[in-house]
Amino acid sequence: AALAKEAIKVTLKGGQEATVVDLGGKGPTRILGAIVPDGDKSWFFKLTGPDALVAKERENFVGWLKSMQL
Repeated sequence: AALAKEAIKVTLKGGQEATVVDLGGKGPTRILGAIVPDGDKSWFFKLTGPDALVAKERENFVGWLKSMQL
């Protein structure tokens, strides 16, 4: 339930909607993950690394997702 509160929705260039979650701030490693349903399959994307670096690149990750067309 807490994870769902933290999730954001992002619309891709192709019109699909991604759910993005930020699993960070609780240790040295942070993970940004995105799930994109696409018909009968789903695409999964993640950015993993040191907490501060991934936090700094969060907007770039979201921008990259927005530019995608599946």
